[in-house]
Amino acid sequence: MHESLSVRRRFQAAFGFAVLALAFTAFVNVQANRQRADTMNRVQSLRMAQNGTQELFEALVVQESAVQGFLATGHEYYLQQYATGASDERAEVTQLRTRLDGYRRPMSDLDAVVAASAAWRGAVQRDIAAQRSGQPDPDGDRVRGEQHKRLFDALDARVETLEIDTNTDLNAGRRSYDYAVACVTRMLYISVAVAGVLLGVLLLLVRRWVLVPLGRISSAVRAVSGGALDTPIPGAGPPELARLGNDVDAMRVRVLSEGEAALRANAALAEAEEELRLLVGSVRDGILRLDRDGNVTAYSAGFERITGYPASEMVGRNARDFTTPDEQENHHLDRVLAEAMAKGTAERQSWRRRADGSRFMANSVTTPIRDADGEIQGFAVVTRDVTAMWEAEQALAVANVHLADRAQELERTNELLHESNRALVAANRELEAFSYSVSHDLRAPLRAIHGFTRILVEEHRPSLDDKATDYLDRVAGNAVRMSTLIDDLLAFSKLRRSTLSKTSTSLTEVARSAWDELAPMRADQKVALRIAELPTLMADPRLLKQVFVNLLGNALKFSAGREPVSIVIESGTDPEGTGQPVITVRDNGIGFDPEHADRLFGVFKRLHADDYEGTGIGLSIVARIVARHGGRVWACAKPGEGASFSFTLGPDSVPGTSIQVPDGVDAVIDVGA
Repeated sequence: MHESLSVRRRFQAAFGFAVLALAFTAFVNVQANRQRADTMNRVQSLRMAQNGTQELFEALVVQESAVQGFLATGHEYYLQQYATGASDERAEVTQLRTRLDGYRRPMSDLDAVVAASAAWRGAVQRDIAAQRSGQPDPDGDRVRGEQHKRLFDALDARVETLEIDTNTDLNAGRRSYDYAVACVTRMLYISVAVAGVLLGVLLLLVRRWVLVPLGRISSAVRAVSGGALDTPIPGAGPPELARLGNDVDAMRVRVLSEGEAALRANAALAEAEEELRLLVGSVRDGILRLDRDGNVTAYSAGFERITGYPASEMVGRNARDFTTPDEQENHHLDRVLAEAMAKGTAERQSWRRRADGSRFMANSVTTPIRDADGEIQGFAVVTRDVTAMWEAEQALAVANVHLADRAQELERTNELLHESNRALVAANRELEAFSYSVSHDLRAPLRAIHGFTRILVEEHRPSLDDKATDYLDRVAGNAVRMSTLIDDLLAFSKLRRSTLSKTSTSLTEVARSAWDELAPMRADQKVALRIAELPTLMADPRLLKQVFVNLLGNALKFSAGREPVSIVIESGTDPEGTGQPVITVRDNGIGFDPEHADRLFGVFKRLHADDYEGTGIGLSIVARIVARHGGRVWACAKPGEGASFSFTLGPDSVPGTSIQVPDGVDAVIDVGA
């Protein structure tokens, strides 16, 4: 069915589809523009209504001022101003009703303004009548004045409500107008894209339905004309071209078989040439035939459609007349014809002029036409309008430039972020070095203080009273506590500088080793410890042991007084869905208030400083070690119900992974209730 369709019908179908697509796009554009125009008219009407509301209020103010002037002086001049203001008010109300037609809330507000104005004007008429009567009535004047003011205030409030609702509808109309403009712009882009796609499809169809089959036929014909009479002429493609190939091939066969068929073959050839002429005339690309001097000898309808020049103005004229002045000055056509003769073809893309003076970007292919002896008889020029394609390429080039500029900006931003990160790491290292130096320098003075206080107590106790002895014991005890604090601070500072050596580590064995190290601390306590089956992970066993020592020691210290002390070490899976193993140390101690949980892992932060000994660094060391492993630590507790401390060791803790935490960067530490 598809192969039986003629070229004309194929192009008619393709052109009809293109026309329908463009018509639909044009219809959508027209509707969008109509919506934009309607929205703009509504916005203009609301803007004029907004101005009219202000002018209405000014007319009311003029009337109020005129009434007050008349009541104060009794001059009829003020009543003339009052009448003028009333006339302006009625005119503005009439215009506002026209401009607010279709807007329910502003129209209702306008009706309320008219009603309030009528009520106020009734009170004004009574005041005017009382003034004209000439009979003083102070009490009545005061009552009427208060009523007059109350009614005008109510009228003022109605006008303000009208102005607010009008502004609300005006803002909504502006937003609708902006949306309509955006729709029109998008549809314009879509229209251009549809036109470009349709042009590309039509050009592809021309090549597939005409140029390719025609090229095959031409190649075979040239072979036959060159003497290879046994070369068959293909009869493929659309019916016209297939018929052309078959006719030419029949001519070839008849010339070979009998000389009598020469006349019939010539007739068939003439018919085929006529069909070819009609076929070329139906091609949308422009096709010219030039003689050797560049004069137009044949002219296709496609060229007329592209340039707008009728055949009567083209045939017989020199092709140089249709080039730009610059090309004429540079002998453009002469160079193109010379290149075609030298290379067999010449292709150019440049601007051309239409009959109406407009320009279009043309892609032209010039091919010499030779006779049987190889002599050049003229030239064939195929011209295609590629203006839309050229404009699209220019737009793409501009977009690529903008994209490259954006990429450079992102690269500069990344460099600034890297520089800030390096500065932060350097500052952290300098701070740790300072802490380490200060802590180390304080140890010698503290040893001296502790030693001399012990000498005073041991060697001079008989000469000291109880109060002095107590003071010296306190100094010695605080010196010991300060020394312990400094030792913990030094240990905390060393953690960042120490090398992290990860090996396959059994957490069960590390936990048991840490528990054995705490034997002196639990000598006077009855403790029940349960260690569940813990996983084997990639970790530093030396640092991980310190984690268990600190967590277990913390559990023993804050479970003192419980009978028995219950401590559980167990494992689970990260509740955040990372798949990492979670280790939890749980006790039945005093617990803590969850509201203060954010203080647990800070240096020198203690929740029970007055009741339990300690330096406030143990949990900070736990957090630092966990961070070095790329994990996180958190705590859960309730007062009087014990506490649990949980931690992970990072995504690379499971054997077989290789994610690393960079030096100088701490992992996130979570503290949860």
